[in-house]
Amino acid sequence: MARCRVDQSIKRVEMAGFAFPLGVYPVDPVEPKSGYTTAFEPADDGTDPTTTETGGEWEEWPDRYVFDILVPATRVEALCRSLFSLLPGRSYPILDFLGQDEFREVDPYVSYDLLGMDRFMDTLRRFRGFFYEDGLVGFGAMSEEPFLYVFVDEHKVVTVRAEASIKEKVEKVLSAFDLEQVPELLSADSVTHEHRSVLEAPNERPDLLVGDEIIEVLRDEWRLVLNIDPESNLDEDGKDLGMTGWRCIVRYDPPGPPEKAVGSDEDEEEDESAETPEPEVVKEKSDVESPELVDTKEVPVSRYAEIFLTADSLHRATDLALEALEELLEQAEIDPGDDPIPEPMMVVADRWNAEDFAKAVEQVTKQKPDVSESGVHHAVWLN
Repeated sequence: MARCRVDQSIKRVEMAGFAFPLGVYPVDPVEPKSGYTTAFEPADDGTDPTTTETGGEWEEWPDRYVFDILVPATRVEALCRSLFSLLPGRSYPILDFLGQDEFREVDPYVSYDLLGMDRFMDTLRRFRGFFYEDGLVGFGAMSEEPFLYVFVDEHKVVTVRAEASIKEKVEKVLSAFDLEQVPELLSADSVTHEHRSVLEAPNERPDLLVGDEIIEVLRDEWRLVLNIDPESNLDEDGKDLGMTGWRCIVRYDPPGPPEKAVGSDEDEEEDESAETPEPEVVKEKSDVESPELVDTKEVPVSRYAEIFLTADSLHRATDLALEALEELLEQAEIDPGDDPIPEPMMVVADRWNAEDFAKAVEQVTKQKPDVSESGVHHAVWLN
């Protein structure tokens, strides 16, 4: 089973006795202190207050209390387990990732499908180094009845939004961690700071994943969708960009049985429970011994297509990318057989500035692209 591993050569930054996450640390001096702030937020129209995007299918959010919580990096996971336990058995996952789009710092993902919290927590354990130490990812989950929102941002500051009936339960969790209310939080993002990925994946370890690969896994397992308006093309300040260049990667999954690792689910659970994570670097049995996989000749291998195109919205970019994928399949004379073709996934849809986009396209096509109109400029299978 694919997992992740933290690079053990990375040293943890500490200031004033406070341990920061391996993937995000202050450059300027700061004296952080564990604690939390609290405020009241009135009911709204379902807009997620952490982004400029609307909540999509969410109902109106009720009156709620918001807690912003700061603890040392070595206590974040334990705190999150306690807070996530307040959610009902099925909730909606949320994910933020610092991607490569040149007009948006964070790629916000949400799921409009309820996910069992046992599966959610299992995934957090499987990729704990990514979730709790990496400086490129934020994650959480929310429920509507009762309303509860728990989110860990990329600085590993924990935010809880809870309706009045849950407020006391949240306060009991904070009390159990000996946390007191403070006037303000002084975290890494209070001063000049740096973000970095902390994962390593040597070529000889295909079972170890890096951030982009984990995001792809999560989009499948948590049924995440990019939470932006698909009919427009705005930057993070709400400015209409019009026509822009896009680099898209589309995954095509040939019909066939899913890939499985040899060994039972019980063996997987025993491996998880047998290991005790160290404070800084999580070591799991799978990080020492790679799982033996079934014969890959019997497993259909996913293929990825890289597509450069111009479009004025995510919706239009998606349509063009899928059309380009169909042409690549025809050119390769790929016969799906009698089984239905799984729907391709848009793995990457990043916007590039005009200069970089034109340079990249011209390098492979030897022609300067016309970026004033929508269309596909180059499409190729990736190795």
